Amino acid sequence: NFQWFESLDVVRQNVILDMIYNLGMAGFLKFKLMIHFLEIGDYTQASIEMKDSKWFDQVGDRAKELCKMMYTGIYL
Repeated sequence: NFQWFESLDVVRQNVILDMIYNLGMAGFLKFKLMIHFLEIGDYTQASIEMKDSKWFDQVGDRAKELCKMMYTGIYL
């Protein structure tokens, strides 16, 4: 169902896979706005939506790294 996933570079694909591993698919699907921004290729807004979540506060430094990777498309 995630047709947009293949259009992501490998760094952003790995961010998504990390989130799904951490949250489970049901938890990941709650990131509706982030998914919307991924669908339209707006990675800046996608990273903002990642930061605006309980997940961000709970995961700590790893979440900060993943947000930066989503924003830049570069591994840290």
